[in-house]
Amino acid sequence: MGNRAYGRVLRRREAIFATRNLLSSCLVAFFLLRCNDGNVQAFQSVIPLKSSRGIILSAAPQSSVPAPIGVTAETVTFPNTGLSMEVLSAKSHSSSSSGPDNILAALSSFFWPKVRRKQPLVFIHGSFHSAWCWAEHFLPFFAARGYDSYAISCRGTFPSPSPNQEASITINTHAADLRDFLRVAFPPSEQDTPQPILIGHSFGGAILLKLLEQPTPSPLRGVAFLCSVPPSGNGPMTARFLKRDFILALKIVLGFVAKKGAEWDWLCQELFFSPSLPPDLLRKYKKRLKKDSVVGIDVKDFLKELPVLRADGATGQGRWVKEVPSRLVIGRGEDCLEYLERGLVTRTLDSLLMA
Repeated sequence: MGNRAYGRVLRRREAIFATRNLLSSCLVAFFLLRCNDGNVQAFQSVIPLKSSRGIILSAAPQSSVPAPIGVTAETVTFPNTGLSMEVLSAKSHSSSSSGPDNILAALSSFFWPKVRRKQPLVFIHGSFHSAWCWAEHFLPFFAARGYDSYAISCRGTFPSPSPNQEASITINTHAADLRDFLRVAFPPSEQDTPQPILIGHSFGGAILLKLLEQPTPSPLRGVAFLCSVPPSGNGPMTARFLKRDFILALKIVLGFVAKKGAEWDWLCQELFFSPSLPPDLLRKYKKRLKKDSVVGIDVKDFLKELPVLRADGATGQGRWVKEVPSRLVIGRGEDCLEYLERGLVTRTLDSLLMA
């Protein structure tokens, strides 16, 4: 090959490489913007909530607290019940804003979305809380690890006031509201609808158990219970509390029944937080607890609807356990109620969930 022909080949190769590099740079820049690295104030909706079937959406709700960076706040109004539910969400993204890991994640999520996509997470809070309790740490933590994450504020909390202005909410009403959200966020009629993992804390675990007693709008990938209310409810625990630690049992009654846990700093910290929580954060969270504890659960109704009463009489197991492939129960000795129960809450949940 002559020098002139060889030079043409080299120039052609350089032009091809330059074009490829330019296209790759533009592609990566586009994907990084598409995937979002968390350095902007808010994300778009994780999975756009459908406005069909009369569902009303508001992108700027009157939330109980400002949404942290990387967390989006929406209000979803259900015409069938009139409830306007606050939903906080965080879009899955790479925790690093630059570098090869972020570039590879962006490219992989675009070219192989079904392979790279992880199951979305839905968090259900307990008493005296709303979705804000998941927003500061849980939603950003899991979003940075590739999970689209949601947290709902249950009916009767400050950001999701009950349209009927009840003094208390039944457990089946909470379960029906959760079912409505799942129907909107994960429409069963659409192809490739992801199967969510539901995570309930404290009384949110009881709501989750009641939800599972009937078929969910779309299949679930799994359920998790974090220091959950047991299937037998809180009633049988009271006598055991009095025997094991009368003083702490009295504090729990004052905190939850008389709602002093949302008023007295020392009691709030002992029942809800670790001793190391700074006083300024304690006061900030206590204000939120007070706003979200005005409307409580209908205890009399709950005693008639205990999940354990709906279990299989022969086995004592939930009738739905074979329909949910993955189940997780977590308890902590540092949790105030779990400490008194000596792990009994976890064991009774285990017996209900065993397949």
